[in-house]
Amino acid sequence: MDNEIATLYQQATTIVTKASFFLNLFRPRVNAADDPSSNVLLSSLVGGVTVGQALTAQLKSPATKPSDLKFSFSSALPTVLSAVDPAPLLSFVGSTAALPFKLIRDVITGTNPAQEFTDFPKELEAVLAGIAKPLVNLPFFLVNQLEVALTVLPTLQMIKKAPGALDNIESALSAYFFAGGYTTIDGEKIAMPSPSQKSGVEFVRNAVRIPLEAGLDIEYDLVPVLVFGAAPTAADKQKLVTWMKGFADQAESAATSAVEGLVLGAGAAKTNALIGAAAGTAAGTMARKATQQVFLAELEAANQ
Repeated sequence: MDNEIATLYQQATTIVTKASFFLNLFRPRVNAADDPSSNVLLSSLVGGVTVGQALTAQLKSPATKPSDLKFSFSSALPTVLSAVDPAPLLSFVGSTAALPFKLIRDVITGTNPAQEFTDFPKELEAVLAGIAKPLVNLPFFLVNQLEVALTVLPTLQMIKKAPGALDNIESALSAYFFAGGYTTIDGEKIAMPSPSQKSGVEFVRNAVRIPLEAGLDIEYDLVPVLVFGAAPTAADKQKLVTWMKGFADQAESAATSAVEGLVLGAGAAKTNALIGAAAGTAAGTMARKATQQVFLAELEAANQ
């Protein structure tokens, strides 16, 4: 194994064995039968009152911030992310273009990974060629930026509503590059870094975050809930979005810092900053989307 491949190998397996555990940790509940052991949790501190009921009452009141609610991850992040056995991750996705999971297989079997890196662009192009709508932006990121591919691909391959999700991703990336920025469901604008802020790390963070934001909006059907009836005021809508963003920001900050710290400090050699930024951003974005899904699902259950 030459030095270049050895370096890529170490970086890739560092991401996979440390950061990929967020794939299960931050996967929101889809239905009653799908309840991951580790999940984002919102719970009410008032007996006999559901989270959705408490949130609805407070959103309709003069309250400026939520109260009597507990927000948490049901398993501590350091405990989950320090797990050392990556084998269960192999069952999460299929093998097609699943470079991170092929690398896990190589680790387990002692196989030289050089061919995986060589074959990756061709495999990815074959997969994307089967999609009806031509994609312009996403393939560029996935083929040309290993950091983005390693963190985004596993999640994209878990998405069941692939056509709609990919369409939304392309629209989001087009807005980012050609329309001044992409606006997320909670009103945050992801725009190109200013000339004074441009760096590899900033570009990688955005290239990771946008596909996950846009794709998981479709996968989890993240749409506003009719808390205020059919004709909410602008202030009503802003309050709902602001509160959802607050919970999502908490989850994102905790996940990003925990994963990025573990990735950068893992292994015999320090991983480069782009790898750490990509892994941390992916974890933070998934935590964010899971939190938004839980927040909206609780409100929907209380306002049906």
